[in-house]
Amino acid sequence: MSVVTTTLVVSLSADAIGSPIFSAEFDDRLAIEGGLNDGDTDFAPGDNLGFLLYRSRDVDDTSIVITPSLGSIVTLGGGTKSVTEFVHFPKTREVAPKYPVYSGFTYSWMGTSLGTLSATTDRSLVATTSGVAVAKVTYTTSFLQYRLVNTLLTGENEYDVLIYIEGNTL
Repeated sequence: MSVVTTTLVVSLSADAIGSPIFSAEFDDRLAIEGGLNDGDTDFAPGDNLGFLLYRSRDVDDTSIVITPSLGSIVTLGGGTKSVTEFVHFPKTREVAPKYPVYSGFTYSWMGTSLGTLSATTDRSLVATTSGVAVAKVTYTTSFLQYRLVNTLLTGENEYDVLIYIEGNTL
């Protein structure tokens, strides 16, 4: 078993192909789409903010521990969303999607075709041949929803809050 971690500060790095996907981001969906922040990703002191945690199937949900530097975390359950992204093949045939692929995978080549493109796992997209190409992919991903609450720091008008997230692979 290995430990996987992520933080919510500025940005998150892409995982290597085949590595567990474990990433978090502020929920930028509109309220009509089920979003927790109604599309807002700029927050003021004391705001309660919603974030989403994406994890590949090899991350044990029961092992996830979330520790904020200020405030507390409320668990809000899970959900799914449709994702469309462009994936780049720089003289390769395998790439990692930004989020775990759970279902509904479709693709179209933007110019050069490398043949059939398949989601071989929830964290790996593999083409028939290697080459230089771009594919537009659409799929459904799954996430866990959380809210950071009680973040008011008396006497401060601007500050950071670190959310440390840790989990184990199966």
